[in-house]
Amino acid sequence: MSYWSFPSSHQRAGDLVLLFFILLCSLSIAFGINCENKTIIAACTECSAGTYANHSIQACICCKPGNCIELQSCQYCPVGYFQPDPGKENCDPCDLGHSTKGQQGNTRCYACDRGKYAEAPGLGECKKCKIGTSTNATGSVDCEPCEKGHFTNSTGSFECQQCNKGHYCNKSGCTECDSCTPGSYTNSSGTINCHKCPIGTFQRDPGASSCDFCDAGFEARTEGRTNCTGCRNGTYKGDRGGGLCSLCPQGQFSNLTNSTECTPCAPGYHASESGSPHCLPCQPGTVCNDTGCVLCDGCPAGHDTSKAASTECTACLPGNFKADFGKSRCEVCRTGTYNQVAGSISCTVCPEGYFCPCPTCGPQRCPKTSICPSGSLEPYSCEAPFYVVGSDQKCTPSEELIALIVGCGVIVLGAVVFLVISLVKKQLQVQQLGVPIETSSTSTQRSERQSLISKGGEPIYTGL
Repeated sequence: MSYWSFPSSHQRAGDLVLLFFILLCSLSIAFGINCENKTIIAACTECSAGTYANHSIQACICCKPGNCIELQSCQYCPVGYFQPDPGKENCDPCDLGHSTKGQQGNTRCYACDRGKYAEAPGLGECKKCKIGTSTNATGSVDCEPCEKGHFTNSTGSFECQQCNKGHYCNKSGCTECDSCTPGSYTNSSGTINCHKCPIGTFQRDPGASSCDFCDAGFEARTEGRTNCTGCRNGTYKGDRGGGLCSLCPQGQFSNLTNSTECTPCAPGYHASESGSPHCLPCQPGTVCNDTGCVLCDGCPAGHDTSKAASTECTACLPGNFKADFGKSRCEVCRTGTYNQVAGSISCTVCPEGYFCPCPTCGPQRCPKTSICPSGSLEPYSCEAPFYVVGSDQKCTPSEELIALIVGCGVIVLGAVVFLVISLVKKQLQVQQLGVPIETSSTSTQRSERQSLISKGGEPIYTGL
């Protein structure tokens, strides 16, 4: 391929001189005129490709490297083309990944610098890599996208930069890295993804390279938290760190949120379970005389407490007793028993011949007209005049009751004898007269039989 341009002023002058010699040579041939040195030029020879005529010395001179022939002179190779050899008619385009750096008349092409590329032949300038791409090699045909976790935000980059801590890029060709969202972090460069803040930590700001520990009294129970929450009632956390709130131990409580410690139960109160928001009072019959009680203790035999939340046991009152150690209460002595000493573990049965009118009253002698068996609450009087107290301290029939019973027996016996005698007499009379004694019952039976016989003498059936 030849590239032509308009001749310069020197070329035009040379052309005029050449035309003059051609004309002179023609005249010399026609008229036998001798040329310089008295030599007749029979004919002019055309310069070969890649050379031009130097009329000053009557010779053809080759074009120097970087030039090519055009008309009657050599021209510079244009931008993007080169020619390393002399005497060439054409210039060659630069290969892929090469250029002439914007210059003409080049004897060679130059490989594109790092960060630049030439994707087509004959380019005069290498192109800069676009943002998000780079090339670290010379003579590149194209640029490579930045790999994940890397970016470049300027053109002509020969190297992609790693994403800074707290930032990430999860795709290729990033022009910038994204910030980790609140609740997440990354503590290394060139990260593809961010990590959730672990349990016990939080992060409220974007673009963080680490997560913060929760303060004392606060916790983060799940991953990816943007803040901490206060310890619930019954729990606590004493130090700043990644731990969670702990249950208050037995014998202690916490009735506030954000607690950094638990409080021991006061005397008279207890907490039998971990994580108690409050302590429970000791029930009547139990006691706690120290702080931090897990359970309340029962009182010893003969002692108890009369109210809840007691710190010490008291002796059972006179007339009351408690037989065993434990949570049972003092009991009133049963009917017919007594005691007169505080802290008693039992009651005494009132003895025979005495009565005990109250649980605290001592035995009272039984009156002569009454009896008092063992365990008597009060005397039992015999019903006079028919009963009297016997020698065995029991009610026995009196002489009057015996006489009355005997007299009544005699009267009843006499009446029976009289009736028997009367009946015997009547029976004798009947036998002597031969007439049966008609009683009212026999007379009635006879009249009923007569009514069953009709006037004609035939019996009449009246049914059952």
